[in-house]
Amino acid sequence: MKIKIETKDRYLFGKLFFELTDMPGVSVTDGGDYDILFSDDGGEISATLPGGETCGVLPRDYALGAAAALVTRAHTPGLSIDAAGKCAVLSGERIKLTDIEYKIYSLLFSAGGGYVSGEEIINSVWGGDGSRGRLNVYIHYLREKLERGGRRVISSSRGGGYALIFGEETKNDKTH
Repeated sequence: MKIKIETKDRYLFGKLFFELTDMPGVSVTDGGDYDILFSDDGGEISATLPGGETCGVLPRDYALGAAAALVTRAHTPGLSIDAAGKCAVLSGERIKLTDIEYKIYSLLFSAGGGYVSGEEIINSVWGGDGSRGRLNVYIHYLREKLERGGRRVISSSRGGGYALIFGEETKNDKTH
């Protein structure tokens, strides 16, 4: 996969370059032929496909791993994230999330489909002051907002935690 980065900020270029070139099969190009273009408008970083469709937006102070997670899912239909707007994007539809819902969603999103333990979510979102019951309530809220038309978006595993499903899985495909 070829990625092009357009920014005058050398620090930002270096951060993106080193994060993205560490991904297997990814190279940064300065030519016109690319799979994803990262462009910096001074406030945020937009990632677009060659046809001009935005596949994600990152704030300039994005957390390490967010750009790689965005690239991993750029060609996957379904889920993405709008970090600037604190929204989940589901099949092109922006879904506004509360601050806590967004923190949980972005943590799951950055895991790239891997499971994140309940304890890790509680520590990250509430600084360890949350409870499993509180987490379950917010997972329920996220499911209500994201799981429409029979599509599963959040998978749970007893003892394994929670994960986002980036493919086209229906609620009948799995029991959890």
